[in-house]
Amino acid sequence: MNESLRKSGIELIGDVPWGKHLCVFYKYDTELHDLLVPYFKAGLENNELCVWITPDIETLKHLKIILASKIENFDHYLKSGQMRLDTCVNHYFPSGIFTAHETLQKWVEFENEALKLGFDGLRASGDSSWATEEKYWINLDYYETEVQKALGSHKMIAVCSYHTDTLKMHQLINTGCNHHSILVTKNEKWEMLQPEAFQKMKK
Repeated sequence: MNESLRKSGIELIGDVPWGKHLCVFYKYDTELHDLLVPYFKAGLENNELCVWITPDIETLKHLKIILASKIENFDHYLKSGQMRLDTCVNHYFPSGIFTAHETLQKWVEFENEALKLGFDGLRASGDSSWATEEKYWINLDYYETEVQKALGSHKMIAVCSYHTDTLKMHQLINTGCNHHSILVTKNEKWEMLQPEAFQKMKK
């Protein structure tokens, strides 16, 4: 795999290689937007196909307004299909149920499409706060484990976001273990943690 670095757009992270799997724990929507808008701006400006999976249709509509105010020529990116926004229901439950394999395959299809269209790769973010209910958790935990294993062989960069108010402690710990780096806020500033910090909490 080409190890050339990509601009993450996130000051705390800097440049990252393809295959980077990041996690964001956020409490307020504004925190997440402040982090991910520059992330996607960097992807659009550097010839990447960008896909943002949002919690619901109202959030999607709101994000379109925010992105248009922060990114020059955003309407062009949207109309050309380089920037795509969708909801969790459409992305994670296309057949009415969530399965790890089906969702992971969907990301691979986005990557294949990106390369066929002449983009350098895929930049993605999906909000997983919907899945922290126990009835979804086993599949989601397995999915994050498989993404962590698979991403290194793909031209993808992924940020998985979780609203902290929806997480139980064991879910937070497992999620932290399944990502290369974890972003959290402390005193209104972003900090970066490594999975080892969460692995110690498991013991």
